[in-house]
Amino acid sequence: MLLVIAGIVGSHGAWSPGGVAEGVETDAGEAPVAAPGYVSVNLEFAALDNWGGVAASGVPGGSGDGHGTAVGELVAEAGAGGGKETLARRLTVEEALLLALENNSRVKIAARERAAAFITAEQARVVSSAMPNVSGGSGIESWARAKYVTEEQQAEAKKVADKAFEVVREQVKLIVEKAYFDVLKNRELVRVNEAALERAKRQLQLAQAAFTAGTAPKTDVLAAEAGVASAEAQLTKARNDAATAMLTLNREIGLPLETQLELTEKVGYQPPPEVDLQAVINEAYGTRLDMTQAESNLKVARKNLEVLGRYVPGTFTFRLAQLDVEKAEINLENTGNQVALDLTQAYLNVVAADKVLQSLKAGLEQARENHRLASLRYEVGVGTSLEVLQASEQLLRMESQYVEALFNYNLALLTFETAKVAPVSGLSTGSSTTSSSSTSTR
Repeated sequence: MLLVIAGIVGSHGAWSPGGVAEGVETDAGEAPVAAPGYVSVNLEFAALDNWGGVAASGVPGGSGDGHGTAVGELVAEAGAGGGKETLARRLTVEEALLLALENNSRVKIAARERAAAFITAEQARVVSSAMPNVSGGSGIESWARAKYVTEEQQAEAKKVADKAFEVVREQVKLIVEKAYFDVLKNRELVRVNEAALERAKRQLQLAQAAFTAGTAPKTDVLAAEAGVASAEAQLTKARNDAATAMLTLNREIGLPLETQLELTEKVGYQPPPEVDLQAVINEAYGTRLDMTQAESNLKVARKNLEVLGRYVPGTFTFRLAQLDVEKAEINLENTGNQVALDLTQAYLNVVAADKVLQSLKAGLEQARENHRLASLRYEVGVGTSLEVLQASEQLLRMESQYVEALFNYNLALLTFETAKVAPVSGLSTGSSTTSSSSTSTR
């Protein structure tokens, strides 16, 4: 099995559609030919990187402003042969959502639960209409509930199931979008770690040259070798995370786990929208599933109390029904408060994620410049190996954190939209696989 990772990083950290680099040829010297909807990928293709002004060849590249382009990150399963070609299926977010709505087990179960609720409601209506009228007797309470309350209860259950089906679809959309962009994020973290490995190799070359010339101690070479080993380990972890993210996406959209995908979307940055939060909350009172459920419970409780008050007022059953109504009213109020809390928290998460992203953007530029200067100082013999290693570690950390922050910001926006129709706390969005590079160098 072979998993393909392809992507392009622009000047502002935004992912754009990936693909095969122009000019890449097969072993036979001919351009790969892909079937419709697929892209042919040559596994000997090496990613080009200009992040931080260092190319994949290990020499300074471009203007050194860190706004270069990386194309064609490849992750192969252990044991896969080099140079082997594969076909990757192109996939947009919209196509992923359509596949999920067709294949996802959550949607299938919700559809059948809705169908069952419709059947049960119709059954209750037919039974109720067929029951004869009774004016009294020992079974009056059971008769009254069966004729008037059960039909109301099943009608409300039908409404809730119908709403639940639509909500499950929205929740699955969030899960799939998260899984889709999780793949993009982890692919970008692979690229970031590949760039870090190339920087480490470049530093090792410089240290070896300086040691040979007698201008640097052996410890510089040893430190640089340790840096290369650490970068290789982190790259292995990042590639494994990217492969796991791809498996998760395939699972969520109902494709075979070994399916190779070329994701065509990009994750960019848009400022947080201007939101009238109270207006959003008021609208959510009418769209949230939990509000629909609470309102239905109250409606059924009131119907039960009404019927019992008509046929068996003052009984123990009637008094218990009064308490059921009070509890349903309290539950509805609590649910409304929870809706307001969920949406407020979701929006605050968007604002906070945006602030974090902006802070990291500034820090990333500083880290790039710091690494550039430290490398130049070492090359001319006025800096130390330790300064370069520390600057490289800081740059890797800032690059990784920025990628994570950009993803988290966009995920916060998606979560806010989903929170308008359904609770998102506790909603499983698959395994979040991330490279450990953002913490391992601290």
